[in-house]
Amino acid sequence: MKKIRMICVDLDGTLLADDHHTIPPRNLAAIRRAAEAGIAVVPATGRILARVPREVRQVPQLQYAIVINGAEVVDLEKGTLLYTAYLPQETVLRILERVAPLGLMPEIYWNDHMLIQAQDLKRLQETEVERDHLEHLLYREQPVDDLVQ
Repeated sequence: MKKIRMICVDLDGTLLADDHHTIPPRNLAAIRRAAEAGIAVVPATGRILARVPREVRQVPQLQYAIVINGAEVVDLEKGTLLYTAYLPQETVLRILERVAPLGLMPEIYWNDHMLIQAQDLKRLQETEVERDHLEHLLYREQPVDDLVQ
């Protein structure tokens, strides 16, 4: 049987407590045991790096993170990108064109920011979206008039 070399773990509902910020002591202990056994533990999330809680980024045994649903692999210690897999601009524009009639509220992740149209942000406030996500958009991001421009 081959030795386990890496464990990728989701944040919300898995690594983090219900507050979506803190790591329960039991999970921290598991990370330490894995590191002692030579196993890399890598958080994997749909979030941008700026939304990965500081508590996660500061765990010394967590050297890497997979963010933006796999579009970036980050070295947490050095703060550098190790890998990117961004969609080409033409693809993004085609997607935005196709979803426009559906009344969705698309977001574009760019340069560790979340871009959302002002009208969609206003609509998003009336939904059941995770409050932490909404607060990030409201207080840390600047809505744009049009995602296509």
